[in-house]
Amino acid sequence: MSKVGATRHGNVRSIASYRRQVGAQGHACAWSETPSDLARLAESWWLGLRLAEGVSAAEARRRSAIPESAMGEQDDPALPVAARMLELGLLERTGEVYRLSATGLPLADAVAREFLALGLEPAARSLARVAAE
Repeated sequence: MSKVGATRHGNVRSIASYRRQVGAQGHACAWSETPSDLARLAESWWLGLRLAEGVSAAEARRRSAIPESAMGEQDDPALPVAARMLELGLLERTGEVYRLSATGLPLADAVAREFLALGLEPAARSLARVAAE
């Protein structure tokens, strides 16, 4: 996978297919996607929380390339999720930085699912919550 701006690209997987496609089309790209702002924000939280140093809300917004003018702290939809995870004891906060707590670490996938749901379309978000329950 490669990334240019906010768009991700993936090549065909096998070497034979790669060679054929490059010969026929001049590239080996099999797919591309441009995630929404919310999907990129959700992924920034998901991946940031996997780091030992954790992630701040401002850093997640920066990594997701959402301009501060488009979404400030008061508009950040991930903060209520982080607050709920703090309340449940799954995250801990030091200053502005959130990280998985000792309780949250074995439940990292469940915590991630809560943040990743931010990037889903509203109908898919409802279905994801029902499936998780």
